[in-house]
Amino acid sequence: MKQLLVQGALPVVRPLNRMVVRRRYRRAASSGFSTAPFPPHQGPVLLCAPHVDDESIAAGGLLLAWHRQGVPVDLAYLTDSSAGGKGESAAERASIRRAEAEELARRTGVRSLHVLPGVNENLLATAAEVTSELAEILERGGHQVVVTVGPLDAHHEHRECAAIVRDALVRVGFPGPVYVGENSNLLPLPLVTHHHALTESEAADRAGLFDIFRSQTTMGFEVYSDLARAKAPLAPGSHALELFHRTDAPGFSRLVDAVAALDLDALLPARIGNSWSFLHALTPDDSVMTALAATGWKA
Repeated sequence: MKQLLVQGALPVVRPLNRMVVRRRYRRAASSGFSTAPFPPHQGPVLLCAPHVDDESIAAGGLLLAWHRQGVPVDLAYLTDSSAGGKGESAAERASIRRAEAEELARRTGVRSLHVLPGVNENLLATAAEVTSELAEILERGGHQVVVTVGPLDAHHEHRECAAIVRDALVRVGFPGPVYVGENSNLLPLPLVTHHHALTESEAADRAGLFDIFRSQTTMGFEVYSDLARAKAPLAPGSHALELFHRTDAPGFSRLVDAVAALDLDALLPARIGNSWSFLHALTPDDSVMTALAATGWKA
């Protein structure tokens, strides 16, 4: 009965959520807030994701654009993604998720796919090994750009992954730009520097990537398409947007350190996962930025 009630309410909930979130970005645009288009890069690019599907949530449209442009992309998952979804055991779930990652890589033309030895929901036990392998990928790959999950995320393992990415970047002295995408939460608007704009057709192709992740039966992936469309006012003429914070390895390191000093579970008590959760996960920009400033952090 409960499931029937939920399904029956979705036609009302989803448009309401889109309206509320779109208002957030429309108000920002009308106040003069603007972002730059994601600049063209020749690559290679390294895309770092905590779990299978996080790459598409943060940068699925960008990943498809790079494929069309012939930009070489390496994709690194920092965990085996074995904690949830279909499958009776962790090993079975990891195998299913690996197959989904391989399908995603095939569709998007990824140059190389890496599933690092992080154990989903026990990442800290293998953090040193994951950091070393990621640093080796960076050293071998000749990457010009890194796109990664960031520390301002309600998912504790996403924060742990951001710290590992930071350690690997610092270890190799990565000199290029680092772009932080959006996963379990929206970036605070003062941190958003760049956008990747999608046409209606490109947004549909991005949404199609979520069909790969059939093992994740409790995820409402449609919400990420709703959110992308709601951000469109920041780039007039676009149908949907993916948003990013641009920094460099030292700047990313400072952000990771600053966030580590915060009570992020109190600042970001909810994370986006379906149409019922994402309004609760709207980032309280003022609270987050005030807390960051109190640590001495500066962009």
